[in-house]
Amino acid sequence: MTSIKSAGSRLRRTTGALFIAGTVAFALAASELSSTFEWPDILREPADVVLPAFMAGGSSLVWSWLAGAWTYAILLVPILFLPDALGRRDDAALRVAAWVGAASVSLSLIGFLRWVFVVPPPARSYVEGDATTRAAVDAAWTAQHQFGGALLGAHLSQLMVITGIGGAGVPRQSRCLSP
Repeated sequence: MTSIKSAGSRLRRTTGALFIAGTVAFALAASELSSTFEWPDILREPADVVLPAFMAGGSSLVWSWLAGAWTYAILLVPILFLPDALGRRDDAALRVAAWVGAASVSLSLIGFLRWVFVVPPPARSYVEGDATTRAAVDAAWTAQHQFGGALLGAHLSQLMVITGIGGAGVPRQSRCLSP
């Protein structure tokens, strides 16, 4: 029994430490993006502001986006550990809430990682292209920005965070059948 309590205690400490580490690491990465790219404010600007600024940031900005993504991804692990760490492995509402929370992090990753894998080629084409190319890239960039960033990375992700937190707050069902 002592080893089970000890393992549970270790899992709680590990889960808590991962929540703290992920939060601190993401805060540092987000601070870097904010200071070098004016994130998140720049996300509300049009392509003729964002894409040249992105290109001006160079590869260090792409690395900052990658760091932002993967430091945020650290949160996947403690979110999925949460039911076990709280000793509520059999609590269906908490398990569902954890998976919804993990899905939320995954959607946010899409929003972050598009700056690493999707944005660089159109940004280069925009900056180096003629007026026709810039108009075409503007339309394409706006579509992917609204889909990958606004819809998936922000709206659906945040909706899932709210749903996951709400689900985690559902009280555990009593095992006894009382009137």
